[in-house]
Amino acid sequence: MNHTSYLAHRAAFCGVPSGELLRALELIRGGTPWEAAFLASARRLRRLGEVREARESATSATSAAEAWIRAASAYQVASFGMHLDPERSAWNARVLRQRRLAELCYRRGLALDPARGRRVALSAVGLSGYLRRPTVPLARGPVGTAVLVNGLDSICEVELCQFGERFLDRGFATLALGLPAAPGPERGPIDRRAERLASAIADWIEGQPDLADRPIVAFGVSFGGQVVARLLAGDARFVAGVAVSAPARMDTGGLAIARIRRMFALAFDLADDREIEAAAAELNLDGLARPEGQLLALHMEDDQVFGLDHLEALCAWGGDRVEVRRYPGEHVGTSNMHCWLPEACDWLIETLSEFSVSEFSKSKETAQCAS
Repeated sequence: MNHTSYLAHRAAFCGVPSGELLRALELIRGGTPWEAAFLASARRLRRLGEVREARESATSATSAAEAWIRAASAYQVASFGMHLDPERSAWNARVLRQRRLAELCYRRGLALDPARGRRVALSAVGLSGYLRRPTVPLARGPVGTAVLVNGLDSICEVELCQFGERFLDRGFATLALGLPAAPGPERGPIDRRAERLASAIADWIEGQPDLADRPIVAFGVSFGGQVVARLLAGDARFVAGVAVSAPARMDTGGLAIARIRRMFALAFDLADDREIEAAAAELNLDGLARPEGQLLALHMEDDQVFGLDHLEALCAWGGDRVEVRRYPGEHVGTSNMHCWLPEACDWLIETLSEFSVSEFSKSKETAQCAS
């Protein structure tokens, strides 16, 4: 699969409407740059949101919210243009601007339709994100809380929102966190070692009355998969996690690819090669404590970014705590997501069904003793 096709699959997953997606891809085939084609889509969707919002009725507010959230998706997809020309200058500023526009559009959508979730801040660790409850209220409350974390080029307003839909349908509450996230006007630097943040995240979740006595799981793709492993290692209250195409280390292999190196620098606000290499050296699993919880590692057979050696290193780190499933497909398997994503969600449900209330209490006690 060529990279444009891969990005087209991602655009569809992100929620760009099919008509806008087809229009943008037709422009791209005619020579229009990727970024320009999807920025045009984003502007049309913003105008649609403005028109619907101006009608000032309860029903139009819901449809306006949908348009604003679709506009957020298009702005984020426009930022993927950096993958097609990673050596082009001044990409950082443009990507950050497009992500900022995506954030603003998404928040405007939430303001019009609060049932879609609420923005939250974990001020103790400088994290922000979005908390959503299951679409259908459950008599006993959510089955658990799924903490969703970013890859290097994703944002919680778009990709994590889409992943979250699958978890919400299965009765999970979701906490989508900007982790990692490039510094912006409302955030400062965030600790790269996610295991150091795990307890604060779990504490915040337990502070929500309807989530306090429910298990916590984590989900992430690409670099987000390593974040999941670190969360499980950092606090026993993370009882299970799914890591898709996860890197076991960042100081070899992936950073030789220009677009991965640029994404890594952007995600962690790194200024030069010296800072990039130093940060990458920190992000190996060597020396990280083994997790108390169970980790499902999904490996794509044609992963050209983080291949089989990363999977083997992840298994060596986690031992019998790691279960592996393999799928055909490219890195993260976006073209095959309809196969692996439902199965990943089902695995978490099955894992939690085997996890008794007494075991959950024990995991909380373990975490408290460790702190």
